[in-house]
Amino acid sequence: MRSFMTTNARVQRGVEQIDNQITDHKNHHHHQRKALDLYNDLLTLREPPMRILFLLSKQFRQMCLAKKMSVEGASQNEIATRLGVPSFAVRNLLTCARAYKIEELEKAEEDFVDAEEAVKTGRLQDVLSVELLIVKYSMK
Repeated sequence: MRSFMTTNARVQRGVEQIDNQITDHKNHHHHQRKALDLYNDLLTLREPPMRILFLLSKQFRQMCLAKKMSVEGASQNEIATRLGVPSFAVRNLLTCARAYKIEELEKAEEDFVDAEEAVKTGRLQDVLSVELLIVKYSMK
């Protein structure tokens, strides 16, 4: 069981690093490459692309919700409680969310659902679906 938890923590940390690279737009080409490299590292560690897709989708959903609550005047602690995450995670979510408008985050949520559907219906390969989303959301 310990090995499984270590694997979960490693994957979650990897996805957070990918998310940070996607949302850092100071030098989008460098960060896009770094995000893709991190993704390939997770694939090398035999992490399923659909799991990575799910975790990235969760990160973007949480960024969207955190940003909406922040705009409505909720405190960082209130947001943390409502999302069920630690306060420091909210700080990171809000930092990443600054790169996007709420509408863009909502569109990202739709794109993640569409990508999952495309994989499940055989229209797109799982590895490619995540790569396309990484490229799209790091191009901003």
